[in-house]
Amino acid sequence: MGAMTASSGAFRRVVMSGIQPSGVPHLGNYFGALRRWAELQTETPAETPIYAMVADLHSVTTRLRREAWEESLSQQVFQTMAAMLASGLDPDRTVLFQQSAIKEHLELGWLCNSFVTISQLQKMGQYKAKAGKAGVSAPVGLLVYPVLQAADVLLYKATEVPVGEDQSQHFAIVSRCAEKANHLLGGNRDLAPLFPKPQAVVSAAAPRLRSLRDPDVKMSKSDPDKKSCILLSDPPDLVQEKLKKAVTDSVSSLFIFLAFQGLVWMPGAVILERLSSA
Repeated sequence: MGAMTASSGAFRRVVMSGIQPSGVPHLGNYFGALRRWAELQTETPAETPIYAMVADLHSVTTRLRREAWEESLSQQVFQTMAAMLASGLDPDRTVLFQQSAIKEHLELGWLCNSFVTISQLQKMGQYKAKAGKAGVSAPVGLLVYPVLQAADVLLYKATEVPVGEDQSQHFAIVSRCAEKANHLLGGNRDLAPLFPKPQAVVSAAAPRLRSLRDPDVKMSKSDPDKKSCILLSDPPDLVQEKLKKAVTDSVSSLFIFLAFQGLVWMPGAVILERLSSA
């Protein structure tokens, strides 16, 4: 009998994903993750486990300034979990949990550190961008972030992981850790593989929301201009004010019409069109 492979159907279907606790999520978080998770609860069979994690250990890697540490992480975890519930995640259908409460995430993450190389991690686009901002003070956590991410997925033997487009490169590390663990620790000599090879699921239907004040960058709460993003907790009058202040494009109405039809790229006009059609 030949060795079993991770894609041979030996594993049951498991869906798993996570979100960093940055407090109240913004509209991009909702369309890119929270709404999709809620939809999965009805789209998948009842026997399919779904795990939704508040990734508080990952959030530590971005707390590079004193003021960031002074913010209450526990309060941000609470707000993020509340937003998950408000977005339709049902704790009777989906397992909601805090990453740091499960010590095995760190234990498996340490083992996965031996399955990838430093050069592979240094090629990650997000690492280059964030390390560039941090300069010489860039922490090691930024570099090994994708390794802990791999452990998050493999710990639950997930077969499907809903991710945003900006996480697709990180997912290559997840696949490599699964393959390396199976090769070294199982999956040979007629032994069953330890982990499945998970598939990243990028929702094509989710609108890619950009900053309301600078359409060339994605919507982010870290933007110093507080009118650049819409929070899920914003009251209707504040949402209306932010939309009124949104940057469009100073060209003729014909070009704006063509942008709405997808015939020309005008980020300022397109962001409003995506919001109206979401």
